[in-house]
Amino acid sequence: MCIRDSLSIDSAYSIHSEYQKDAVVVFQKAVNTLKADPKTPPGYLAQAYFHLGESHERLGYHDKAIEALNQALKIEPQNPSRYVRLGKAYLAGNQPEDALQAFLAAVKMGPTSELTSLYCSIGLAYSVHSGHQKDAVKFFQEAVNMLKTDPKTPPSYLAEAYFYLGESHERLGQHDKAIEALKEAVKIKPGDESYVHKIADVYIQWGHSYSKLGKYVEAINTYKKARELDPENTAALFPLGLLYVGLGQYTEAVAALTQQR
Repeated sequence: MCIRDSLSIDSAYSIHSEYQKDAVVVFQKAVNTLKADPKTPPGYLAQAYFHLGESHERLGYHDKAIEALNQALKIEPQNPSRYVRLGKAYLAGNQPEDALQAFLAAVKMGPTSELTSLYCSIGLAYSVHSGHQKDAVKFFQEAVNMLKTDPKTPPSYLAEAYFYLGESHERLGQHDKAIEALKEAVKIKPGDESYVHKIADVYIQWGHSYSKLGKYVEAINTYKKARELDPENTAALFPLGLLYVGLGQYTEAVAALTQQR
């Protein structure tokens, strides 16, 4: 069996979540075999390391994934997709600075089929640092622009990009812009029922923005909308209760704060 066929079989293991441990074993064997053969084409070894890293990542072994993906990049340093995958592993492993460097390295190499996802990933890497929110806004806005012009974009992707954009504007204290982005997220009606939870979170963020602007009636209405969409989400109840207290609506305040317990 040729090396390419062997890697294809190993890849077949990796696409099934229940076989990730088996995939790690066979990819590690492939790496060991390829390293021991001086005639191995470098690209084959890089591919084996890449798939090994992916399987480690799917198992939540971020450090091992990062190690394998870095080995792949040592062999093929001009492959932007490798940098994208490495960046996601760093992000999952709570290493945003390293993730950012990997993502930016991919961008510098030129167009990639994952560019839109890449911009969102860069935005996320920036957004976890309070001093980089303007950079996060820049990349989330670019992701929004690209998704809006692609007719094949799943609605949930665009809504999520708007949501992250709104969050970053909110962290900058740009409440009007945050509201504008969050409104766009709420307008989208994705087919995925699980997205209701995300939309409820958007309304809560929206309510926080209104409250900081002193638009208390609008804030109350958006908090109530969050509760209508997702009754199990109690995050809106405490700020809602405080707003009612401030407006002298004590009966409503008690009702909200009692449910919050």
